[in-house]
Amino acid sequence: MPIDYADTGLTIQQALVQANQARKGAPLERDGTPSILWGGKKVVTAHSLAVPPKGSLELRLIHRKGDLRQGCDISIPNGGCILRGGEVVSLLRTWWLPEFEDSVSYEFVAREKRLFVWNVYEMVWPGGRKTEEKWTDNAGMWVEDKRPGEIVYHCSAGPAVKPTFDDLVFSLLVREPPS
Repeated sequence: MPIDYADTGLTIQQALVQANQARKGAPLERDGTPSILWGGKKVVTAHSLAVPPKGSLELRLIHRKGDLRQGCDISIPNGGCILRGGEVVSLLRTWWLPEFEDSVSYEFVAREKRLFVWNVYEMVWPGGRKTEEKWTDNAGMWVEDKRPGEIVYHCSAGPAVKPTFDDLVFSLLVREPPS
């Protein structure tokens, strides 16, 4: 039976390291990503998703808590999101801030038929230095399958003292191109 790390006092990242060391070569999730059990939910730092070789995606903000600058990355190896000018970017970073729209849409190409999603956030360090971060301390998310092609991500930001998975909640809807 897997360990539920929620009450261990570890951060999500420490728990993932401990779980990986305990795994000792045991298989990862079917998509190759590591996960842990946290408060009864499977938590990951990145989500791998099978997609068609061409299609469109829509990211929609559902909830953002606090003043922390937060967003998500979409990574498409050997492909990418197609920007309005036709440029294809393999890594698309979307920030959800009050001055931006709550929804964005892009066409994409995915020769490997896979994309990856994770949450990002801005850290403000002593002295005012700012960095964009991912996969630190309590960064993680649980993934909720909704209807076919739609996934909701419930994210905890890295600087969270305890993960709540409501720092950022967004959906990803993937559509195949019309026939």
